Amino acid sequence: MLTWLQQWFLSQCDEEWEHEYGIKICTLDNPGWSIKIDLAYTELEDVRISIPTIEESAGDWYSIVIVDGVFSSLCSPNKLDFVISDFKALVELGEARYLADRPQARMIPFAEGYSISKGLPKPVREYLYKIIDEEQISSANMHEKGASLANAIRPILEKLINNSDLDMQSLIMLVYRYGWNYIHAKHAS
Repeated sequence: MLTWLQQWFLSQCDEEWEHEYGIKICTLDNPGWSIKIDLAYTELEDVRISIPTIEESAGDWYSIVIVDGVFSSLCSPNKLDFVISDFKALVELGEARYLADRPQARMIPFAEGYSISKGLPKPVREYLYKIIDEEQISSANMHEKGASLANAIRPILEKLINNSDLDMQSLIMLVYRYGWNYIHAKHAS
């Protein structure tokens, strides 16, 4: 499995990714392993999955959490190969089949654990950009169409509020900033 992981790492290297992202494997003092694999700018960057600690027997356990663009696992000393194999399955199967094959796994809703410092979650950004494109919102008509844009995205923002300590005004301001940036970037290109 280590050879496969090396190849996956090399396939991500593009003279930029490897300077900011990578793979960290460390030992734990209980004993065990900790593995973190950065997924930023890969096909898996938006996957959010949790597999709570599975204890197959005393001293034979693992857990996996994939959130915020990082595959993280803690495992017993004999499970490192298994965890890397599980990551390989995610890469090769994709999120839907990976989840289907693992009844103990659950998808983490994008709003769970949301923090405004992380910016808008990708599904919200994509929905915002879709509305802007469909409604042909531009800097010239943003003042006229801004209210309808806010109303269209409000139900998604309410989900974020229900799962965080944010208020609607803070989220609306964040959406407004992302919307303007998107409109200006489209106009510039």
